This record gives sequence, structure tokens and C-alpha cells, in this order.
Amino acid sequence: MGVPIIFEKENINTLDPKCGLILSVMASLAEEELNSMSRNQKWAARKRFAEGSVEVSKVYGYDYINKKLVINPDEARVVKRIYDLYLHGNGLERIAKILHSEGIPA
Repeated sequence: MGVPIIFEKENINTLDPKCGLILSVMASLAEEELNSMSRNQKWAARKRFAEGSVEVSKVYGYDYINKKLVINPDEARVVKRIYDLYLHGNGLERIAKILHSEGIPA
């Protein structure tokens, strides 16, 4: 449509014939940076798990005590109930309705 997009910081105008190549290179660099960050985060998580140091805010069925996940018996019963309901052919929506009707909080 002949309407340019101008990236002021990079001084790029999409109507410039070189723009496609420059944007492709920049997109490739950004994608590689994201992949590198993802690999670093996965490595750090694996290292923490290998050391037994799990840092989470809340995992249903567990309590987080002294940097360890400890089974919460009351919540564990609910988790087992969810699996049982699923194994008996109930879907997500049906399981949610059942738990809600039983007064089990979300």
C-alpha cells in the first residue's frame, strides 16, 4: 500500500530495498537471544532440581517448607480425586463442576 514503517532508533524505513535484509538479520539475532535465554533458564532449573532446591510459589498438593516440597495430605487427597475422576472418563469442565459442588476451592 506504499505506507512506510519507520524504526527511528535503528533508522530503518520499510520502503528502503535493504530493509528486508536488515529486519531479517535483526529478527534472527533476537530469536537466537531468546533461545539462549531459554537454554540458560532451563539449565538453572535443572541445576536447582538436581541440588534439591526447588523454588516455587505454590504447587497444589504440596507445601513449600525449608526449600523442599512436602506433601500436604488434605490437598493430596483432592489431587488423587482429580486423577480418579479423569481416569473414569470425566473431562476438565466436569471435574471442575464436581469439585465445586463438593465445596473444594479452586
